[in-house]
Amino acid sequence: MTLCTKALLGDPLPLLESDLDINSSAVSAIKETISCHTRYWSCLKFLVALPETNLLHGDYSPLDLVMTKLNLNEPDISDSTPDKVQDVTPNQSSPQDADDTTTSSSSKPIGSRQDELPGPSSSSSQSSEDKKQTLTDYLSEHAKALVNEEMFMVTPLPDCPHTPLIAPVPETGIDVNAPCTDCHSQPENWVCLTCYQVRCGRYIEEHAMLHGVSTEHPLALSFADLSVWCYVCEAYVDNHKLYEAKNAAHRSKFGEALVWSYGPRLC
Repeated sequence: MTLCTKALLGDPLPLLESDLDINSSAVSAIKETISCHTRYWSCLKFLVALPETNLLHGDYSPLDLVMTKLNLNEPDISDSTPDKVQDVTPNQSSPQDADDTTTSSSSKPIGSRQDELPGPSSSSSQSSEDKKQTLTDYLSEHAKALVNEEMFMVTPLPDCPHTPLIAPVPETGIDVNAPCTDCHSQPENWVCLTCYQVRCGRYIEEHAMLHGVSTEHPLALSFADLSVWCYVCEAYVDNHKLYEAKNAAHRSKFGEALVWSYGPRLC
């Protein structure tokens, strides 16, 4: 989990040793995973050679060099405090003059480097812009989301004004293997929850989105993860009114009923 988070945040990952022997149990686990998920993720491959045109050539920094550039600590800004800035004023002739300059802004010599030096606010803002966000910074900023178990997830809307447009599931149910009505593709298909026509997602030919706009059928259910998207609200929605459709798709996909997770059932 930690390495996955580091990869998503762009932090350097440890390099794999090229002389290590392949673990047979790891190979079996990978093959078993692919066999289970290839039905839903056609891009999963194992032991497939990459085309030479996609290979990257050049010198790469060793792991030690990359890790030395990674800073997980706050920089020491003690050298850029206002007192330190005052000490570099060239027109100071004595410690007494330095004290007067520090305590009284009106006694600042005209034409001194004091006029050219940025103040503490501009200095800190510039350093904050130049500083790259680290994993520690990111997790600190999202501590509340971590505590509430909302980190690394998309929280759907509990309801939306378009749920009354949901039609009852047809007697034939929902077939998650049905192709797109327009282009006959199967990956990333969605079913309209108003007319229950199946169309492909926006990363294929976006027929589902075009259908929702042209017919004003806003809600569609994904066959990939059984999430429901509202094209008008532009957000995911999860409400007990969606259970019938999600349950039908879940039965078609996994062969069993979807667990009720919306609190007490309302009869």
